[in-house]
Amino acid sequence: MTDETPSSRRWLHQAVAGAAVRAALAVGGLAPAFAWMLAQGAPALVVAQLAVGAFVYAAALFALERRGAPWPETLARLAVGGLAGAPLGWAAGASLEHAGDPTALWAAMARGAARVEVVELFGLAFGALLFTQVVGAWFHVRARTERAGPQVVCGILIVGLPLLLLVGGDLASGGRVRGEVVISLVVTLACGALVPLLVALGEARWVQARVDPQAPRAARGEARPAIAGVGLVLLLLLSVVGAVEPFTVTRKRSPEAAAIGALKTIATSQTVFREGDKDGDGVLDYAASLGELSRAALVDPVLGAGVKQGYVYRVLRSATEPEYRWIAAAEPLVPDATRAFVINHTGAIHYRRVDEGPPVALDVDTCALPEGWRRVGR
Repeated sequence: MTDETPSSRRWLHQAVAGAAVRAALAVGGLAPAFAWMLAQGAPALVVAQLAVGAFVYAAALFALERRGAPWPETLARLAVGGLAGAPLGWAAGASLEHAGDPTALWAAMARGAARVEVVELFGLAFGALLFTQVVGAWFHVRARTERAGPQVVCGILIVGLPLLLLVGGDLASGGRVRGEVVISLVVTLACGALVPLLVALGEARWVQARVDPQAPRAARGEARPAIAGVGLVLLLLLSVVGAVEPFTVTRKRSPEAAAIGALKTIATSQTVFREGDKDGDGVLDYAASLGELSRAALVDPVLGAGVKQGYVYRVLRSATEPEYRWIAAAEPLVPDATRAFVINHTGAIHYRRVDEGPPVALDVDTCALPEGWRRVGR
């Protein structure tokens, strides 16, 4: 007889439990963001769904983490954890909306899966993988030091780099930062510091001391600068491209670039409108018009009026499924804009030259994209 726990049981009872504790600490670090969302009027159910989804996603990453592993192995483990944790987190969050009714949950998941095309599925997987590798910069630091200070600095850099460049781009283009945006920036930076801080403090006090005493420790003496992480370098490059790209596109095709940007703004606003129940009717549905988005302060009054920078805009939501479908169109009014654009709930923008057909006809029932239109960027 032996007192040693079999490796499979140890992994289940200690490693998984340790991952759950770390994930709970990480979600605790997101508390400022959740509190800000509630203060902005977001439904408690939506916030709870985000918290549960974040917990499952983080638990998948921590369950596959091996402290002190070579960096290529760490990248591979993060990739597997991210690709598994993202859909599991989404499913776990969605289950709260249908608690006690698994049939409705499966039906909702089936409807959501049916609306996703193969190309979009690969795009979602790539986005989850990319995000995981950016977060991997923190895991890179965790693997080489157990001190909280370097981890906090890394967390602030992860959220601070894109925020700094985005705000700088807005100011450089003549815009101004609103008070709500400033608060959002502060909240985001606070989360970037709190998540690694709580996990680092809880690592020795709870995980290694009580839950998972056999967990590998950080490889002491091998600490590297946080910027050595592949994720931070990748994040810096993406942030610079994201900040510079609007200026280069605007120089090439100002009216059309403005239309594309406006449609992206509408898409983001529709998501916020629905998840925050901005019309206050107790139903998570999309806005039926630009006027509704404007009254909710999600688009500026000029765009809300329907005409901006040489384009006329329309927004419709589905008459049969207003909780799931919407569509918007942008048609040119000026001669130097030669393309019309459409976007719907899938988030993909398509275009057609104005000389290729009559004015845009929107399907108010299915909100499907018109046939024969080409996707922007192809």
